[in-house]
Amino acid sequence: MQHAVKALLFAFAFAACATAPPGPSAPGDGPSPPQPVAPTPATEAGPPLVVQIVDVGQGDGIVIISPTGKSIIIDAGDRGRDKAMVEQLVADGITAIDLAIITHPHADHIGGMQKTLAQVPARTFLDPGFDYSSGIYARLLEHLEASGTKVLIARRGRKIDIGGGASLLILAPDEPLLRGTRSDANSNSVVLRLDYGATSMLFTGDSEAPTENRLLSDPDTLTADVLKVAHHGSEHSTQDDFLAAVRPTLAVISCGLDNKFGHPSPPTLEKLARAGVDVLRTDESGTITLTSDATRWSAAVAKGDPPRRRVEVGEAPRPPPAARRLPRDAATRDADPTTVSAVGYRLDINTATVEQLQAVEGVGPAKAAAIVAYRDEHGPFRSMHDVLATPGVGPKTLRGIAERFAVVAPPEAADEDVP
Repeated sequence: MQHAVKALLFAFAFAACATAPPGPSAPGDGPSPPQPVAPTPATEAGPPLVVQIVDVGQGDGIVIISPTGKSIIIDAGDRGRDKAMVEQLVADGITAIDLAIITHPHADHIGGMQKTLAQVPARTFLDPGFDYSSGIYARLLEHLEASGTKVLIARRGRKIDIGGGASLLILAPDEPLLRGTRSDANSNSVVLRLDYGATSMLFTGDSEAPTENRLLSDPDTLTADVLKVAHHGSEHSTQDDFLAAVRPTLAVISCGLDNKFGHPSPPTLEKLARAGVDVLRTDESGTITLTSDATRWSAAVAKGDPPRRRVEVGEAPRPPPAARRLPRDAATRDADPTTVSAVGYRLDINTATVEQLQAVEGVGPAKAAAIVAYRDEHGPFRSMHDVLATPGVGPKTLRGIAERFAVVAPPEAADEDVP
């Protein structure tokens, strides 16, 4: 990584707490006591997924490296901040970005994007699709067109499989776009949830109260272990109801030291403190590195003192797995970063038979039958990540399955699948 990490801050695990079996029934003719429910199989630890909240000053710039080495960036700071982003990408060994995302077209999020992509090109670009008049934005779009980068529009419901069982789900913006708000560009920010095994993180751009109110119509989609606090901790975001729906253990805030806006605002920090959420800030800690092994997150910073350690479940904390990138051959380098369509010899997971599945090492007849049964009951898998919902299937098993199978998109949905 770019910075020498001074301290391991904390590790926190996320697991379901088993319910104690019922005690003896009272005498009488009442109903029989409920039978104990078999516990859900624990998620298996997998290769690391790394999220870096890069210190770009007053702005946002985020680098994600998937368990299979896919690279994603979300925003790239203000003008002149491309150096920090490029240095981080170079330190990570990234020579081409699989997916670049802008949350909204304000300069503190996109000002450094054009120069970043000029040095480390992107294969695919995800845009909020909000009409905004700005010279910086216009030049960025011109650069994308000239470079031949594929541009896609972010809309709620699109799921992006980034490899190794990790995925991004777009929660906002949605149609119709929000209008007449305090800042329509902010309110139509791209909001994403990152899922990997039992761990999750919510990215909120500069979304504000109108965005949060719309998202709260489906609160189950908001729950996440880590929250990237919206709008640099502005008082216009992070309402109590929204925070209660997310229920994060850790919040990260990207903001500049002694910035003129007073971010993060004291009311936002007070809300996070009342909710018992640990907070890390780039103005205090520099670049923040979060690592998930699909069962827990760990965090480290480039500078400053660690906050109190918080362990969510009784398992002893452990150091994060070292971030690593898998070697890329020519096929992998040029491959679709989301594996939403069949690649070469891969079979369709949605038509796979028990016999075909059990031929995968580590699957066997029982897991193969469980995958087919789950698919038959709940409908076709929309991404390979969805296979993890099958009881008994963890990231390690899924990696073996993904070597032979992929989700083949129906022709009518081809335009909705992100390459």
